[in-house]
Amino acid sequence: SRIENGLVDPRLSTLVRILGVTGGTLADIVIEPAPVTPIADVLERREANRARLLASGLTASDPLDRLAERDRRGDDTSAERAVLD
Repeated sequence: SRIENGLVDPRLSTLVRILGVTGGTLADIVIEPAPVTPIADVLERREANRARLLASGLTASDPLDRLAERDRRGDDTSAERAVLD
């Protein structure tokens, strides 16, 4: 079920067992390459999304910014800061 729903990728040994039961072979599997997104597009989308977040009043997703916001609220962030240092 998890394989069918795309939640996990099966190991090769699992594929071989499934193919054995169904009468298939590895040659029957069609593997299509994943689409490639140019890095320029990724960076452009990131900046556009960052601008949308800031325009909506949400804070940036930078971990240090999030910790600073929690500090302003009075939360103890010492454990998180120790991990980041």
